[in-house]
Amino acid sequence: MRFVVIDTEGREYCDIHGDSDTVDSIHAATTPTANKLLAMNANAKFPTHTIEGSLTVETGLNVGGNVGIGTTPDHKLHVFGNAANWITAFANDGNNVNRSGIAIVCGTDDAAGNNQVLGAYDGSETIQGYLTIDDGVFELNQGSDLRRKKNVVAAWDVLDELRQVEIIEYSFKKKAPGVRHVGFCAQQLHEHFPKIAKHDEKTDWWGVTITRMIPINTKAIQEVDGLLASYQLVADAEREATRAEIAGLQKRLAVLELA
Repeated sequence: MRFVVIDTEGREYCDIHGDSDTVDSIHAATTPTANKLLAMNANAKFPTHTIEGSLTVETGLNVGGNVGIGTTPDHKLHVFGNAANWITAFANDGNNVNRSGIAIVCGTDDAAGNNQVLGAYDGSETIQGYLTIDDGVFELNQGSDLRRKKNVVAAWDVLDELRQVEIIEYSFKKKAPGVRHVGFCAQQLHEHFPKIAKHDEKTDWWGVTITRMIPINTKAIQEVDGLLASYQLVADAEREATRAEIAGLQKRLAVLELA
């Protein structure tokens, strides 16, 4: 049996009771607001139910099956939409370090093997990268499949540009001001590596994609290694020439001593 209660402004909220084969109970809270058409202030338990408005749970909600928001769920929690902003947001407010964010528990108990913690897909549902726990090591695994690349050429020389990048020591103005950090200045780094340091005009945010510095630094190490190898060749040649010159002088000295 279903009871629908409509308030004076035409908004629905309900108090549903049923037997164990249908709905056990939904207890409506106080008169709903415009954005809270159904509010539950007690644990609700029911086989299947579709809510077309908003849902506020004041104490607890125990769902034995899958939950879908905007879709028929294929997962324990399945959210689907076409939002112009972030589709989900989690806030644990309180201005305290004990207000933690999201905890993900998954994989093997001893962290053995490649345990995928989070997968990042583009809009066509093509995987772009993972956060993994690989044999106990937490890692960011970015897509780097040669089969998905084209116009592949050797990277340009980066050492001269890298020499001009400033490494600064600083404190944040509003975050732990007494703590000193070492890092980049995004605006200055952008002058030399614009793909690594970027500006988000919507939020006026300057940021650095640190992982993109890894191949740059690797290329610089290779260039330094090449310079050292060339210097070593020159040094070896000069050493051999010096040895030959010394040997010649020793022979001449021996002749003079016999005279």
